[in-house]
Amino acid sequence: MNVKYPLKGSLIDVLKALEGKEWRKLGEFVRSPVFNKNKKMILLYDLLSKAYPEFGSLGKECIFREMYPKQTAYKDASVRILLSDFMKLVRSFLSFLKYEEQESYQEQLLLKSLMDRRLNKLFEKQLKTFLKKQERKQQFGVEELFHQFKLEEVSFQQTILHNNRATETSLSTAVEYLDAYYLILKLQYAIAGVNRQKILNVAHHSWFLDNILEEIEEHPCLKNVPIIKIYYQLILLLKEHDSGIYYKNINELIAKYAYGIGADDLRHIYTVLFNYCTQQVNNGKEVFLSHIFDIYRNMLHYDVLEVNGYISPHHFKNIVTVGLKSDNLEWTQRFIKDYKPKVHPSFQENVYSYNIAAVYFEQKAYEKVKEVLSKISFEFEFIDVYYHISYKILLIKTYYETEDFIALEGSIESFRLYLIRNKSISERNGKAYNNFQKLVKRLINKKQGKKRTSNTLYDIVLNVQPIVHQAWLLCKAQELEKKKEHAKVK
Repeated sequence: MNVKYPLKGSLIDVLKALEGKEWRKLGEFVRSPVFNKNKKMILLYDLLSKAYPEFGSLGKECIFREMYPKQTAYKDASVRILLSDFMKLVRSFLSFLKYEEQESYQEQLLLKSLMDRRLNKLFEKQLKTFLKKQERKQQFGVEELFHQFKLEEVSFQQTILHNNRATETSLSTAVEYLDAYYLILKLQYAIAGVNRQKILNVAHHSWFLDNILEEIEEHPCLKNVPIIKIYYQLILLLKEHDSGIYYKNINELIAKYAYGIGADDLRHIYTVLFNYCTQQVNNGKEVFLSHIFDIYRNMLHYDVLEVNGYISPHHFKNIVTVGLKSDNLEWTQRFIKDYKPKVHPSFQENVYSYNIAAVYFEQKAYEKVKEVLSKISFEFEFIDVYYHISYKILLIKTYYETEDFIALEGSIESFRLYLIRNKSISERNGKAYNNFQKLVKRLINKKQGKKRTSNTLYDIVLNVQPIVHQAWLLCKAQELEKKKEHAKVK
């Protein structure tokens, strides 16, 4: 169906991003007179519902015809105003969704509302209920500390409002929670800065960090807050050279306090540990591969890998890669099967196909690899550029293993052109991928006896930087060297 004036822009991008459940809830929101008093918005929602989720069949001329049936001449300005008003409503809806999730924030607003209306008895009763609830929760993440501060703060404000000479107030308690909250945030940002400095070589200076570390060291009450304990050990892990003891301490603290730490905090802590371990592996410490595997298993156990109910395709691939590299083949196969439904439906089949193909490659079932990869559905690239690159590299390695040299050379050329055309790849990564495809070409030439070099190919692979899949390249180079030596003996 040809649409003369197609719908496009921010509104359509947002509407496409809504899940089915959210779309239905948007309908309830639009129909509520509390949030919307414009009846045309209800008509527009019903019209958009017929084209949800792609909206390709609905154009602006159709909207105009349905919304203004008595007018014959199409007026773009009228449709633009309608869509603009609907976008305002959608923005309010998105904010409302987040508000519904923020139970703590709702409690704070309720107390302030009761205080403003001088409903003192109800205020005291509600405050007591909220404080007891916090105590029962036994949680001490960043958001919980901030909420506790806000409860104590509004309690102090209520006391001052009605008795500004009162000697007993919650002021000191509020300040203690505020100090703890500030310290944790300061440590979080300091950790992020040190991480960026190590990974991206970006200069970073965190004001007062040394003073804060001294304060934590000198005040046991601060060190007794579990989340501060963990972040304190994390910053020492990243700053000190002999960091093994800190890594051990952090894991022991997580095991002890994990269920009292919020999902966001726990996810952040494990991300820092993951980056640290990855850097150790890159520095040649292969033992940290098993640590990365443990990190991912723990993140799955504590249910902190999921965001909005889904595991990201990249986490999924990383887990499979680490599982295979750390010789946990059976566990990895179970993971792929069990967690496939946890990948967003729009990526699910492609993510499954690529990762099960990676398992088949590890099992040397190369024909199965080809079969599965051939089923992957994409136009220009699937999922994103880095998944697409992983797909191309896996295909190249498979063609090499099966000595399908015609397909191999075609895939290498396709990969080379893809790297040239894709401007979103960083310079360092682009160089590493280019080095990979150049070295595969040298492997082919060596295997076919086309070129000879004074240096062994193994030494060349060993000394090329940056590079990806070096272990596989070294293995293939070593195989060729052994084959050559064997031929000499004969």
